[in-house]
Amino acid sequence: MNKILQKIYNQVIGSDAKFSEDFVVGDKLQRELCRRRYLIVLDDLWDIAAWDDLTRHFPEFMKGSRVILTSRMKEVALYGKRYSDPLSLRLLRLEESWELLERKVIQFSYDHLSDHLKPCLLYLASYPKDEYIEISELKDLWSAEGLVEQTEMKSVEEVVEVYLDELLSNSLVIVCDERGRSSSCGIHDLVHDFCLLKARKEKLFDFISSSAPYSLLNEIGMLVHLRCLKIQMKLKALPPSFLNLLNLETLVVDNQGSNMVLSPSIWSLVKLQHVSMDSCSVFDLDTDEPTVLEEDLKLENLRILYGLKLSSWGNREDIFKRFPNLGSLTFTIEEPWPCSAEQICFPRLDILDELEVYISVIFNSLRA
Repeated sequence: MNKILQKIYNQVIGSDAKFSEDFVVGDKLQRELCRRRYLIVLDDLWDIAAWDDLTRHFPEFMKGSRVILTSRMKEVALYGKRYSDPLSLRLLRLEESWELLERKVIQFSYDHLSDHLKPCLLYLASYPKDEYIEISELKDLWSAEGLVEQTEMKSVEEVVEVYLDELLSNSLVIVCDERGRSSSCGIHDLVHDFCLLKARKEKLFDFISSSAPYSLLNEIGMLVHLRCLKIQMKLKALPPSFLNLLNLETLVVDNQGSNMVLSPSIWSLVKLQHVSMDSCSVFDLDTDEPTVLEEDLKLENLRILYGLKLSSWGNREDIFKRFPNLGSLTFTIEEPWPCSAEQICFPRLDILDELEVYISVIFNSLRA
């Protein structure tokens, strides 16, 4: 009982002091409460004697002070009532009981994760519910966010594998096996709800929507310290307001299958490390006019570029010299139909010395 009074006393004075077991704090607590209005919640009180032992240290000098009591014992609730009859709560339905238990298990499992794993788990809630995430994509995003780093003994890929194994062993992540290998992963809806609330509380990320998209894009452009942006927008070109995002490192755009022109805004985002879109092009593919870029325009920090589209009439041979440190790349080449192998102008990849993960090349034929 004295330990409970010690905890209440610390909360009243705003302290985390440690007391010996024989230190009696009841009188000190009573003096502190005499000078203020208070609300004390006694949860799951087990018997009448415990109620008497605790409340005799709660003075009634200040108007508005209250003690809220919860108990599974009806006689304790009736004994402790002052101004109103006890409120009897209905029993939880079976599905509610299971959900409550699952939430407690999730909280317990999360609390016992290593500190470096907690943001990795929370990040999974940035994806929609019931959506499986490609492990290769997750590796790139975790890395771009600074959540995983290469060590002396392990590569980034190996560190990601270790992290996923730990999350899997805690039953917090579900892995989908395809052809005998783990290719994607996801989280249960209840885990998703928990992670989303936790991420918002810790300001790891949040979701923003607006009925005025252009106004929202201008507001995003004012977030000059923004490091990671995942956005759904269907625009022809990267918004001019994004020129201000000088600290942006990760840009993931769901442009719903349409093509987005990167120039000229992209060249101001010198800290970019990861760009992923459904389809994007350096130049406007709807014009036949040649586009000339200044020689020194480069994104030297860019490591990942997904969804690039190259056309037959663009200057594609040296396009990748603008992104000299790419480590992972996917792109599509569009050629007029019919065309021969000799007509295909393949971009130079030999200048990409850091390219190491994979390249995915798709040929699309354009019919006249």
